[in-house]
Amino acid sequence: MEKIEYLSEKQKKQLEKYLQPSINKDVLTLEQLDGFLFCLSISSPFISLEEIIASIFGSSSPVFNSFQDVSTFNEYLLQAQNAYTHALNNNKLVFPFNITEKKMTNDLIHLVQDWCYGFVRGAILNYNDWMPPDEQILKILKITQEHVYTSFFLIYMTAYVLYPDKLPLSKEMVEKEGVDKFKQELADNILVLPVAVEVLVHYGKHLRNNYLKGKRMQENFYQSAKVGRNDPCPCGSGKKYKKCCGKV
Repeated sequence: MEKIEYLSEKQKKQLEKYLQPSINKDVLTLEQLDGFLFCLSISSPFISLEEIIASIFGSSSPVFNSFQDVSTFNEYLLQAQNAYTHALNNNKLVFPFNITEKKMTNDLIHLVQDWCYGFVRGAILNYNDWMPPDEQILKILKITQEHVYTSFFLIYMTAYVLYPDKLPLSKEMVEKEGVDKFKQELADNILVLPVAVEVLVHYGKHLRNNYLKGKRMQENFYQSAKVGRNDPCPCGSGKKYKKCCGKV
């Protein structure tokens, strides 16, 4: 098996209907969407649907012909996110490509680069939550900041080599990071990607659990405090609870 698929053929076809790279050069392709959703599954669970859709379609608006289209796309997008989260929770979320030196074709390399580009687009949505890495999580996993930085670097540069016009990298950084050398050794660097992704999956799972744990503690506090929906929010924002942390 060349690639692990987290989505069914039906899910992929339904989502692909609205991804039209020939019309919108910034929209994610299906392969890029795979990397994007993979990254979101190990990121903050509180990224809004609006932010996610905006990132998927880039600078252009989604091509929806009716409210039913909107509903259908959102439904399948949610199903897709749940598929990756389910894999994560069951310790089955891994770098999806089966890569060996013998199988390293140009087509496979391009697929991996597309996947990495989607992953980077996902990471950009909550970059500040990843960087700098949380020291407590690093201690639990017995890794260093360098492990996380290097893992991101490998994914970013693998995508950058194919899409230098879509990903920011200054001239100084190009020279410092040795882009030409990375490009020459691209096949060897790709062989390391499964380990890099494994580091980020383990780190991201702890990061995500910390977010969810904090949310549950917050909800328990509000419930024990018996905050009314029209009362001032206990977080101190000055807003009513219903318009702040109690917003549904």
